[in-house]
Amino acid sequence: MTTHDLILLRFDPDSDWREANWVVCDADGAVGSERRDALETIVAECAGRPIIGLLPGAAVLATRAALPRASRNKRLQALPYALEDQLAADPETLHFALGRERDDGSCEVEIVARELLESVLARCRSADLTLAALHADAACIAPKPGDLQVWIDGDDMHVRHPDGRRQTLPAADLLAAVRLTGIETQTDGVLGVRVYGDGLEAPAALTTLDVAGGVKYSPLDTGALAWLGRQRTLAAPVDLLQGEFARPSGWSAVDWTRWRTTAAAAGQLAHATPAALPIGAVLGAAMAAGKSNTEIQQVLSEAEQLVATLRDVHASTARPTSTDLAIAFQNKENAGVVGLLRRRLATTAAEDCEPASKAQRF
Repeated sequence: MTTHDLILLRFDPDSDWREANWVVCDADGAVGSERRDALETIVAECAGRPIIGLLPGAAVLATRAALPRASRNKRLQALPYALEDQLAADPETLHFALGRERDDGSCEVEIVARELLESVLARCRSADLTLAALHADAACIAPKPGDLQVWIDGDDMHVRHPDGRRQTLPAADLLAAVRLTGIETQTDGVLGVRVYGDGLEAPAALTTLDVAGGVKYSPLDTGALAWLGRQRTLAAPVDLLQGEFARPSGWSAVDWTRWRTTAAAAGQLAHATPAALPIGAVLGAAMAAGKSNTEIQQVLSEAEQLVATLRDVHASTARPTSTDLAIAFQNKENAGVVGLLRRRLATTAAEDCEPASKAQRF
């Protein structure tokens, strides 16, 4: 794996969301071998790489809504009312995610049970797993001009229309399910059906479909995730982590509770010596370099170690700047904050530097 890889992870509901199938994807969507592990194992093996989560497509309703021109937040607030007639459940039990606006002015919308989403995210927190994004797995299927894309996934059949619409239908009667899409009567340029599944041969029922472009079947020999990984690079699926479930960013992404003692100790050193730990510069550089929450926590852990070191070398006048730290974060070989600051301390201690006039604040 390289630093540019990401992890595509498909949560398993049968394990109560404790396990997942996962693969490594590069920037082009190419993937390695599919594996299955507990979430904690995945975190341990993939630390520092973005993790994209996938929920079962059957659990996420895809629809569209006409919304007034307004800010994104106001549109999200308006969604339950705009879709009220389409919902069988109480809107307060559902989570709404807003996708792209289409040429006709409607917006893509995906809806998932709030309880399900909370359960998945609770498992992630328990495993110390931070998601970079969360999609419905079927939303990763890219629309293909002229063709109906069909993915047979166990008891479910996921359909992606050329115009981007997505449906999930029962796979028990494939022929009836495909006909429900209107494929044989459509006049909007749909020519053929492209079917993907785990079986080695195409389901016999689909060969009787009367479509101009015929039916083509492709077995997913290397697993569904390998195919979804490639499709996702073209599909631009809706991210379900919106509204109250949106990923924290900037300073709010850091869990400060366990670092209060470190910050207090560094604050005391700031008044005693110009070599005090520049926590603000450390974290600012980490965030500027796009580090994840997990990596920022590691930075703070290393910073905690440095506080103890500075107690012994508090007479030093060295003070790494935010520029020093930013450069170090972009250079893999110098990424260790403790190592960087200690090298700076050793280098400048031998020089006759004037003490800084003010202690750095953080």
